[in-house]
Amino acid sequence: MGCALLALTMLSQASPTAHSSPRTPSLPTAPFTDTGVVPQLAWVDYYGQLRIGGLAGLTQHVVAQADADPTASLVSLDRNIFWVRAMLPNSNQTVDPIPNPMVQGFDTTTGRTFTVASGTQVFASLDQTFVYVETDYGHLAEYWPNGASRGHTLQLPNGWYLADPSLLGDPTPVVANGILVESAPEHYTKNATTLAIWNPMTRQVRVMGKVWKVIGSYTKPGARSSLVAWAPASCVEVKSCSLHITDTSTLSTRLVHSPLGHGFEWGGGFSPDGTQLAVFVQTDHSNLSPTTQLAPVTGSGSIRTVPGAIINNGDALAWAEWYPDGSHLIAGGVGSPDGISNDNHYVVDARTRIATPFRFLTDGNRDVNFSVVPLS
Repeated sequence: MGCALLALTMLSQASPTAHSSPRTPSLPTAPFTDTGVVPQLAWVDYYGQLRIGGLAGLTQHVVAQADADPTASLVSLDRNIFWVRAMLPNSNQTVDPIPNPMVQGFDTTTGRTFTVASGTQVFASLDQTFVYVETDYGHLAEYWPNGASRGHTLQLPNGWYLADPSLLGDPTPVVANGILVESAPEHYTKNATTLAIWNPMTRQVRVMGKVWKVIGSYTKPGARSSLVAWAPASCVEVKSCSLHITDTSTLSTRLVHSPLGHGFEWGGGFSPDGTQLAVFVQTDHSNLSPTTQLAPVTGSGSIRTVPGAIINNGDALAWAEWYPDGSHLIAGGVGSPDGISNDNHYVVDARTRIATPFRFLTDGNRDVNFSVVPLS
């Protein structure tokens, strides 16, 4: 069995199928925070329902029918939640693609669902004041959080594309120096995908390297550079590959090595203040049944694992999201194989490294998943 550890870096494609319910989901046995301040979460389940749940009491409810990809991250901005309505769930737990996908939003204050525009993906601007909508594979249109157009459209450079948002594609592609883009997918060109930074103002494209998967990016408010964490293309074949963390201004890259010597999986992300990075580390050379644990990686690259947060699943990816205050993060995977004693969802204290299992629902197809986003 292959395994993965969830790691925290300290710093200065088809969708997974729906899964069976866990046998004995557990509830938290300790407070999530000392202050009691915990965020609400939003996610789209495998039946296309948009749910909002509170970690403090593990209550949740359906607020809209989203019909969105449950492996693509939702976008939370200015009391609104955005997604792409792209697939219709069937009673047999399969989905049919929607011919003309639409970007939609849900206003958490009024409970109103609204349509923004036709589009294949949506993500927030760097300053969190508007959203970009990919209207086709070559254009990005800008919209205010209320769905009104900003009257501005960007055209991507020829031969460059946004990362596929499914399977935890890059949820934060906007950086201080532009927008992260990729060359044509490998299954089209037979060559490894190239990761680059495109500056819409200068139209310049700067190549970062051959990429397997982007983990995430972080930009300090007002900064002229960002950090991008990504797994290089060598991770496809070389399981002992290192994680790359690149400064977008200088393109200088720090290499982070797994403490177990077996490389990294998909999934993770930077903390809100950019001082930590959650990643998933393999525990052996196989991509089957990754096991996830939390571990901080210091600026020097050392990693400390966190006991207690174990995730077994059959895909080489898992998910992690931070509390808005950075004190905790939640992590999980697809599902727990029969006979494996684990809950697959954890709240992890970033300071003490204590992991607390949790579940909102016994039905894993309705419970929190890859699409989850904390609401601030």
